[in-house]
Amino acid sequence: MNSFERIFATSIIWLAVTGIAVAMIFSQQMVNSFLFVVLIAGAFLSTAVVWGTSVALASNKASAERQARHSERNISDKPKRRPHNPGNWLNDLDEDQLQALETALTLRRRHLDEDEQIELNRLLAEQENSRKGY
Repeated sequence: MNSFERIFATSIIWLAVTGIAVAMIFSQQMVNSFLFVVLIAGAFLSTAVVWGTSVALASNKASAERQARHSERNISDKPKRRPHNPGNWLNDLDEDQLQALETALTLRRRHLDEDEQIELNRLLAEQENSRKGY
């Protein structure tokens, strides 16, 4: 939808709403404010759809164009990544950092050993209780 079509559709919506509102006001019956609010809300939503749909279509068109350009690119144009080698960062550590890493690994190993020992003791206690019949 181009700009002229959007303006034309919006004009028709608001002219219809204006006509209905004027007819409601000048009719001999009492104006129901709820119907008036619903009428205005419908006009706003209709206008949003007219203008929002065109924005969404333009966005989809731009997205499709970007995707087409991206797919046309040659795979060899992509930058090469360095292979991940864990040995590289270990060589870059100084003595203090290596010592801190070794200490952290030792503490973690000790902590895991304690957890395993606790679990083993619990399982042994359960097995002993099941043998005794508890």
